[in-house]
Amino acid sequence: MSGDPVVAAADGFWFRLPQRLIARFPSAWGFVGDGQFMAVVPPLGVVAPVAVAVGGLIVGATGAGFDTVYTESIALMVAMVAMGCFSTQLGLVALVAFAAGEFFLAERSWALEATLGAAGGPLSTGLIGNLVRVRLPLIITYLLLAVPVAIIPRTARGLVVAVGQRRRLAPGITWALSSGLYVVVVWIGVRTWTAAAPTLVRPRFTWLDGSGSPTAEAIQPLQAQGATIVAAAVVAAVVRQVVCGWLLLPGTRQQAVRDRLSAAAAAVRKGTLRRPLSRPSRGRRLGGDALAAMVATLTLAGILERAWLWVLAFGVMLAVRLLRSEVIAAAAVRRWKATTARLPAAARLVALWVLARVVTDALSKGVIESYTAMALFVIAGVVGVFMVFPGTPSSPGREPAGPVPQAAT
Repeated sequence: MSGDPVVAAADGFWFRLPQRLIARFPSAWGFVGDGQFMAVVPPLGVVAPVAVAVGGLIVGATGAGFDTVYTESIALMVAMVAMGCFSTQLGLVALVAFAAGEFFLAERSWALEATLGAAGGPLSTGLIGNLVRVRLPLIITYLLLAVPVAIIPRTARGLVVAVGQRRRLAPGITWALSSGLYVVVVWIGVRTWTAAAPTLVRPRFTWLDGSGSPTAEAIQPLQAQGATIVAAAVVAAVVRQVVCGWLLLPGTRQQAVRDRLSAAAAAVRKGTLRRPLSRPSRGRRLGGDALAAMVATLTLAGILERAWLWVLAFGVMLAVRLLRSEVIAAAAVRRWKATTARLPAAARLVALWVLARVVTDALSKGVIESYTAMALFVIAGVVGVFMVFPGTPSSPGREPAGPVPQAAT
């Protein structure tokens, strides 16, 4: 470990902490540890997380820029999404801090007044009413924001890793292809999110009294200025890839940076891994998939107005997760993954773009006139995305051991 406390702190946040989290929770891979190149400048690697955490906490606690929900503030969404596309770990720090500030400091009351309840019963008043009608909708809004901040960038990097595994390509070509994939998937994903978010934020209003609807202030910024969020995401993705590309260039300074990242990663693995990380057990994968399906279903709460839609959404989400992780139908899924992997990434991206364009146009032009139809449309889209991008073909063995130097991505 370095004797410099700033270097040690930077390595701790960008290397040791992610490694420990991934060792304990393998599904955290791709969410934590992203943006390790910031540790190359230790003061920046330390100050940036602290600054975004403090800033997020203050904004959440004071409601700076919005009255009811963050979708009222384009500036806040731009900052969050851009941070996530540049460094998912940094974006998650900002999101968690913002959520903590709003959830615990801005919303201080834990009891729902009887006058706010839509109907009688335990869900209308008191602590339980507050948890169901106020706190849970808040959590849904945070999950919704996590999609462009963390889910979309991680998914895009999954494609980057798949392209990077083609060892026959020169590093420069790999970087160009990977960068193009990353930026395009971010563009498609965030554009689709801006079209869906005005509807999915509904529980923050409708669950309180059963009759409220989102205010114009909550939905118009996304509808009128959603392109600004998409542009910020694309610019952040490009900047990230330029930084990663710079690390690939020959030169003494770049080599020093690569050596610094490799040495830090090696030191962390040596000091924190007591045994090789193996593929999670079938039971553990099943539990993780069930939890992920629950979270995904909750994120869609704004369009799930009937009990059977909740059941259908959860069932489809769980089935897709179980297939992707090969808990069920492992042999068939491996064959399908191998088949799709042989198709050009560009062709599959075109298919994904067409699917996303259909969804966004249907949402923005009012083609889908009911929330039930919208829910069915989205659920079918989840299946379609899985068919086009079922994941990288796996082989029995080891999961990624943790964060690695990001010079090639």
